[in-house]
Amino acid sequence: MNKLLSLFCVLSLSGCASLGPSLESQVLSADQRVVSEREAAKVIDAEFVKQGIIYENAGERSRCQNIVNRLTKASHVKNSNFTVRLTNQKEANAFSIGGQYVYVTQGLLRELKNDEDQLAGILAHEIAHDIAGHRARSETVDLWKNLAVSLV
Repeated sequence: MNKLLSLFCVLSLSGCASLGPSLESQVLSADQRVVSEREAAKVIDAEFVKQGIIYENAGERSRCQNIVNRLTKASHVKNSNFTVRLTNQKEANAFSIGGQYVYVTQGLLRELKNDEDQLAGILAHEIAHDIAGHRARSETVDLWKNLAVSLV
């Protein structure tokens, strides 16, 4: 039986770069993905706080959070509750870790001090990554690949 399972895993993974949305939906339902992403994001966020990566600036955080709230309200996603955090990194960047957490660097805020439109575009991009579940999808693909390798 183990050989049959191993063969199935290897054959199902050979010749394709990703598992595709239909197999992923069978592996991990959307509700489970969201819950597990939120749990994982909380752990990662707590580690960022512990390491001193997060900084507080009420005005800048409110500015970003208001933009994110407007964007998610206009989206098709129900029950979205994104958390915006500011990081003390000097590079101009923003990123999402999934689980409805979006991070904006100090460097980006400095560069876009008076440009709400560009900031909204960047935040929309990060929200789209989160909503699309790109992080969870890549982790699911990695999980299946690791499982197949370990079985072989």
